[in-house]
Order: sequence, then C-alpha cells, then structure tokens
Amino acid sequence: MNSPFPWKALPGKAPFVLPQDRPYIEAFNAERNRNEANRVRTDLIPEPFFGRRDAPVVMLLLNPGASPRTDAFHGDPAFRRRLLADMRGMKVRKHFHLTDPEHGPGRRWWERTCASLIRCVSQDVVANNLLAVEFFAYPSRSFNHGHLRLPSQAFTFELVRRAIDRGAEIICLRGERLWYGAVPELRTYRRYCVSHNPRCSAVSETNTPRFSEILRRLR
Repeated sequence: MNSPFPWKALPGKAPFVLPQDRPYIEAFNAERNRNEANRVRTDLIPEPFFGRRDAPVVMLLLNPGASPRTDAFHGDPAFRRRLLADMRGMKVRKHFHLTDPEHGPGRRWWERTCASLIRCVSQDVVANNLLAVEFFAYPSRSFNHGHLRLPSQAFTFELVRRAIDRGAEIICLRGERLWYGAVPELRTYRRYCVSHNPRCSAVSETNTPRFSEILRRLR
C-alpha cells in the first residue's frame, strides 16, 4: 500500500491515540460546549478495522461505539492485550470480534450483523473472509466526527480503494455520504451496495441488495 501502516505505533496505555492523530483529537475534545456523548474516548482502544486486509467481502461502518459493557471489557487486561496485538499487527488476521473467546460486546454485535451469512456458511468462514472498516477509528458514545480528518484515515481510505481494485464485494452499513466523500470511486463501483435500512445493521437477503453475490464470495 502507498500509505504506511500507522497502527503499529499505537501506545500500550491510555491515551490510546496515534501520535499523528493526537493534536486533532485533543482539539476536538477541548472545544467549548462539547457534547459528552460525542467526545472521543481516548481511554478505549481504537478499532480502525478487523479482518484480512485482502478479504473478498468488505463492510463499511462509522466508528466503534462506547458503553458501560465496552468499558468493562477494555478494562480487562487479557482482552486489552489481545485487542492491542490485533490493532498493531502487520499480518493478515481473522476478524477479531467474530473469534473473540471472551464473547465481548463486539462479538455479540457482529454475530447479530452476520447471522444470515453465518447460517449459510459458518462463523469461521465469515471471520476468515470479511474485512470491516470504520470511517473513524476512535470510540465514542455517538458519532459526530464527520468533519474531522485524521492522518491515520489515509490508510483507512486506501484499504477501501484496494478493495475496489481487487474486485471485492463492498457493503456500506453506516455513513454512506461520508464514505462517498472520502472514496468517491464507490459511487460507480458495480460491486458496491448500501443496506436498504440504515438503522438495521443486519447483512441479510432482505436488507442487503447484493446478498447472493456476497455469499458466493464468502464461499
């Protein structure tokens, strides 16, 4: 890839922010009247993407959520070590949350989202062939970071362009307009689709226009 892999520089303790992103996030969080729900959580580990970076199926999202259950898992040393290792890893890996032995909040969400795919193939097949990409890598209770551009996002957006170049199936689950702005090539890419219901994250025959093609690529 043209953009260097930034996440190997992720600190091992809070604040969990890449050095190149830190000035922008600190300025955002320091704005007067900042809504607490939108504040970037630097005490939680960012989650820019999960899965093989050469996967045949790619899902586009906005940013990782934050909740009391998320806090509890990120506070567990064993979970934190595994997640940090995955985020810093240069090697191709399975989708972290779909293989998380602790069954944390991420695994529960992803199993619901991919339930139809898992029924048709298996959880292991999905975990081996899916790349999930977050538009904004850092967690918050709610998303209000569309105008904020971070240096690390250059790598994120190139992941999606590389997916286009290799002919991957790409599904946008969240943030269609923001993804179009960041990667305009998506507008004319024939293997791209958007969920029918943006409030529903399920990848299913009724909610996903290219479900049969996605299933075929997983197999």
